[in-house]
Amino acid sequence: MTNDRSRIVVELNLDETVERGGRGITPATYRVHARTRFVAVARPSNVAPTLGDPWCELTVRARLMRMADVFRRLPHTADTRPAGFKSCMPTPVREIWKDQPGEPMRLGVSASDMTAARQALDGLWMLDREGLIVAWGIAAKLSDRRVGRELGCHHATAAGKKLFILGLLAAKWNLAGTLPDAVDIRDAGALLDRKAE
Repeated sequence: MTNDRSRIVVELNLDETVERGGRGITPATYRVHARTRFVAVARPSNVAPTLGDPWCELTVRARLMRMADVFRRLPHTADTRPAGFKSCMPTPVREIWKDQPGEPMRLGVSASDMTAARQALDGLWMLDREGLIVAWGIAAKLSDRRVGRELGCHHATAAGKKLFILGLLAAKWNLAGTLPDAVDIRDAGALLDRKAE
């Protein structure tokens, strides 16, 4: 019997002697012939995710990289505020253009990409400083050595921390009930193809 998240394993012909007892319970010894347990079903690392699958490490990595790309393409509004110095444009020319209507600012990203980037950014609130460094290292496609330098640890330790953060975010986003969209699935497949090369 299987479902999306777990599988029931039945072990037969055990013939184990088990002692049960505890506080307020009389101890007893009896034989166990079968046992059932739940086992989590993990996605094989070489299988690409499909639409409708829950979050996994690959799709989380793809969403973080997409978030960094979206924020990289946004215009930097801090550079467009009024400056504390006089314009070098001559006054007559400045007067001509002063009253012209401004063109509305166009974002360099689509609304769905911006929504996905904001959702990913909102999903990082629970991480501590070290976790944020690791998550931004994943988003910016930094090497394990670079992330290790930022954290002051060995690159193998940084690689383990990357995997831990990816698993943590996948579990958190699955608990939130969200699913990766088609762009995340496509990017995760591309990451998997790149890893296979």
